Amino acid sequence: MYSPKIPEHFIPTLHHLARLRGQRMTAVVAEAIEQYVARQDLAPVADLIAASERRYGLHPAQRTAARIAPRR
Repeated sequence: MYSPKIPEHFIPTLHHLARLRGQRMTAVVAEAIEQYVARQDLAPVADLIAASERRYGLHPAQRTAARIAPRR
């Protein structure tokens, strides 16, 4: 599966935000992406999303429930 690189200029902010929140940086990034996607109109790409989910063995419920738990 495709894993894009995070631009370097975001790393310090994400690192410090994660430490402040007591979370892993991956959890902060996942939450940011989840919030961004939730605000988008996905209707034009719904068929493409469904095809990708089938290809990778995901189900819509898994996509929304696959949150990364805060590190304690």
